[in-house]
Amino acid sequence: MRWKVLMSSSHMQSRLSQYRDLLEKNNIEVDIITRPQFVPEIDLLDIVEPYHAIVCSDDEITDRVFTKAKNLKLISKWGVGINSIDLESSKRHGITVYNSPGALSESCATMIFSYMLHFARRAIDQDKSIRNGEWKHVPGIALAGKTIGIIGVGGNGKAVAKRAAAFDMNILGCDIKEIDPVFLQTYGMSMTSKEDLLSQSDFVVLEPDLNPTSFHLIGATELSLMKPTAFLLNTSRGPVIDEKALVNALQNKMIAGAGLDVFEIEPLPENSPLRQMDNVILTPHNAYNTVEAENYVHDNTIKNLIEGLKKVLSKQK
Repeated sequence: MRWKVLMSSSHMQSRLSQYRDLLEKNNIEVDIITRPQFVPEIDLLDIVEPYHAIVCSDDEITDRVFTKAKNLKLISKWGVGINSIDLESSKRHGITVYNSPGALSESCATMIFSYMLHFARRAIDQDKSIRNGEWKHVPGIALAGKTIGIIGVGGNGKAVAKRAAAFDMNILGCDIKEIDPVFLQTYGMSMTSKEDLLSQSDFVVLEPDLNPTSFHLIGATELSLMKPTAFLLNTSRGPVIDEKALVNALQNKMIAGAGLDVFEIEPLPENSPLRQMDNVILTPHNAYNTVEAENYVHDNTIKNLIEGLKKVLSKQK
């Protein structure tokens, strides 16, 4: 059988030539659709019907798309997060969704610590100062003995906790799921409520999945609980934070700063007040982006596609 696959993931498209022979060997024919950020529902509705599989990133794959996709058997998601896919609808239509759980945890945790180390020692600021002809001694803070609070203790959250333990930090966690007690004991993490975590932490790290329970998980009320010396760090999803409330908290010095890789609207609008703040580190949804992580996800996305189609074929025989 000849499989028709729609590839909308720009990440995967950039490496498609590397997998051409493997795809051809498995009778997979690939069509490409490109959009600046993600493919919206309306664009998918017009073209999705002939395809047996989709290789996507954060496209709007809704119930309307699944209903229109009469031949669709599976989705191979590039990356980890699948919040843009209507999973309930995929189940109703018998469509399997594959992703790469945990593949980006090490990369995201490293980005979190790049924010923390900047706020603790401000090496880049001092470098700029010297280049401008200055010689200022800038006081820093130690990480050892400080409290880090991690909201969302999945793969990313655990990777952050492991690094925090190496820095001799006090580690708090908050999650709606029960966390392995062996992990907690090994890395000295104490689970607590969101409110207690926010009030105690010097660094608040957000690593939850994006779902109805985590939308605007951090708003005005939560920010008011944080120490004025504390920093908020997010490499999960933008809508986890109420951005207007965060801007207000930063402008009024309710918290000391923020490190943000994700935003409610991406790319971050040019008129966003966050762009003008010197106590905020901004990165362009790039925490995942290490050579090692990308190589793994590329391979695993194609592996999921091929193995998933083989399972479909075996059921048809």
